[in-house]
Amino acid sequence: MKTLWILPFLLIFSSAFAQSPELDSIRRALDAQPRDSATLDGYAMYINQQIYYNAEAAKKTAAEFEEEFAKESTPPALRGKFNTIAGMAYANTGSLDSALVYFQKGKKIFEEEKDDFGLGVVLGAVRAIQSDKGDYEGATKSAIQYLELTERSGDSLDIARATFMYSQTLYEQNKYEKAESYLQRAEGILLRHLSKLPDNTPEQRTILDLLHQTVRYLSRIALQKDNVEKALHLSERVVAYAEQLNNPAIISNALGLRGDVLYKRKEYAEALRNYEEAQTFAKQSGNSIEARHGRNMAQIYLETDRPARALELLYADIEYTVRRSGRMPANEDFYRNLARAHDMLGNRDSTVFYYKALTALMDSTYTAQLSAKTEELQTRYETEKKEARIAEQESLLASQQKTQRLTRGILALVGLLAAVLFFFLQRQNRLRKELAVKNTEKEYLMKEIHHRVKNNLQILSSLLNLQKDYIVDPVAVDAVTDGRNRVQSMGLIHQKLYTEDSLGKVDMRSYIPDLCLHLSDTFDGEERVKNEYDIRVEKLDVEFGIPLGLILNELVTNAYKYAFPDDRSGVIKISLYENANSKLCLEVADNGVGKSAALQSAHSTSFGTDLVHILAKKLKAEITTKDENGHLVLLCCERYER
Repeated sequence: MKTLWILPFLLIFSSAFAQSPELDSIRRALDAQPRDSATLDGYAMYINQQIYYNAEAAKKTAAEFEEEFAKESTPPALRGKFNTIAGMAYANTGSLDSALVYFQKGKKIFEEEKDDFGLGVVLGAVRAIQSDKGDYEGATKSAIQYLELTERSGDSLDIARATFMYSQTLYEQNKYEKAESYLQRAEGILLRHLSKLPDNTPEQRTILDLLHQTVRYLSRIALQKDNVEKALHLSERVVAYAEQLNNPAIISNALGLRGDVLYKRKEYAEALRNYEEAQTFAKQSGNSIEARHGRNMAQIYLETDRPARALELLYADIEYTVRRSGRMPANEDFYRNLARAHDMLGNRDSTVFYYKALTALMDSTYTAQLSAKTEELQTRYETEKKEARIAEQESLLASQQKTQRLTRGILALVGLLAAVLFFFLQRQNRLRKELAVKNTEKEYLMKEIHHRVKNNLQILSSLLNLQKDYIVDPVAVDAVTDGRNRVQSMGLIHQKLYTEDSLGKVDMRSYIPDLCLHLSDTFDGEERVKNEYDIRVEKLDVEFGIPLGLILNELVTNAYKYAFPDDRSGVIKISLYENANSKLCLEVADNGVGKSAALQSAHSTSFGTDLVHILAKKLKAEITTKDENGHLVLLCCERYER
């Protein structure tokens, strides 16, 4: 939802209040005055300020004063202003139909009074609601009408507002190139105005607010184009503008945008921090945007083995979507994540229910695609049959006239040859397209295979985790925990394969930190033991990455188990690099008590050590250990596949 789409217009009506007004004292002062036009105007601006700080309270105040402003004795300009501001209050709390009623009242008054400025404000508000409801044709008409109004007035700041509004409409229809062009035009006008204004003035805040929204859309377009670095730079500007405005709802939007960019960069910890801050500010603002970033946050919690928190956010997303649109989310990944969260929590009935929902959604999508393909094949068949019949008729006509008009026969033959050539070219083009489709399908199937393998391993991990709760023998508990971690290390490999662009390569720069984070959660070591990484080799072949991941799992597990007894703190450093002899080296070092001083568990086995040596032999690797200032294991491989 575009909860703050109207804020640039809110500040246009009045600059009577300070940046952080004491709203209670303003209300008391207004209540003490007689009810005349000036006092009503004050109440309108009071509601305006409430929208800026607490939209729910503004909606209640608007309902309280509706009868006062509806009186015939109230000047038309004031009635138009109130209806516009009341509509904004309802829109910012998600009551779009009620908001539209108020906006239409305001629009009628402004048209009758020939007030182009007020009409422009209402058109902007109506456009946002039309867009929110999916009426892009209506939204485009409203945006163009407002742009024409401002171009007639010649006011450059009004033109900037209208240009920004039109670019919003283009963005919402995925016309990113054109939207970017209009956004850059609006940004240039706003920056020129901003450079001429003193700090801490209402005019400066108006321009800062519109500028922050303009740059926010530019950042999102960069993200759509996969230009993540540009998107991050622009999102930092958005956060800076939001902090200058010092408004909780605007800061929430800005932090959420930066979280989206960091999520795209797979910097999950930083993305989560930004999302959580955004949620905090959203609750402070009283606006209906608490669930906006829930899906990305839920995905992060699932990847870091926190299904209960993920489930909480997914259910909040359902409530938010139903409240906004009146229907359930229609997204395959959404239901896949719901099923996965329930599966991780052991809720079997719910897991089956949401997998059935996912299957039904996928089947409906497939049915629609199949129907479209059938229509396409039918059209193609009829076209080719018609072309064949035409060619046959032309050939017959040419043979009949051959003896009489030799020239005409030659031309007919040339035409026939051209038709045949065209047919073969079309056939060749069709074959190329079919091959491209098959390659895409093959890639999708490979990703789906890795996805299902990862899900199966996740189920196995969950079963082991459930089984552990019923085991009393500590030896068996340790064995099950170690087995679960080994399954998790392989599951992470397959997860990386279906989420990355390369199906046969594992991104070690994201895989190693994710694996170590899981182990840290398993051994409750996140607060005591810090992980440091020096990963200089980015991609490894999957056949090489799986055994290397298992080895890393064993070495880091041993460090957590034995290097820091009695709740000691310390550091585990994991390095992956190519040495001077072009060997791939995996190094796991800790600053713990060392192997000789480590208190080995009485029921520990040598299985993990044996597994490391077996896998090292498979990788043709040499193992070296050192016991100075802790413990270090160095594994160097002769040959490896990137």
